[in-house]
Amino acid sequence: MIRLQIKGIPKAKLLLGKMTTIPKTSLVCGFSKPELTEQCLLLWEDQLFASQYRHYTTCRDHGCSKGLLQSIGTSKYVLYDSFDLVIKIYKIINESIE
Repeated sequence: MIRLQIKGIPKAKLLLGKMTTIPKTSLVCGFSKPELTEQCLLLWEDQLFASQYRHYTTCRDHGCSKGLLQSIGTSKYVLYDSFDLVIKIYKIINESIE
């Protein structure tokens, strides 16, 4: 799990960048942007009472996991659904490794 600080997006970017540069394929599980108002409300309420609410709001404000992947220059990934509508699995493909 990537732990974000209040302004911890640079730390998360650094960690995610390191995780995705070594292997040819990496799997990352993270929040996706809710598609429906009900999903947004349920996710907000769930995270509000969790100890990581501050981390959730920082992540949400930066485009969730997709925004984080784009910020480190990851362009090739496959998105898989999970049992939870707002949790996605990202299969990141490192094209620089043959």
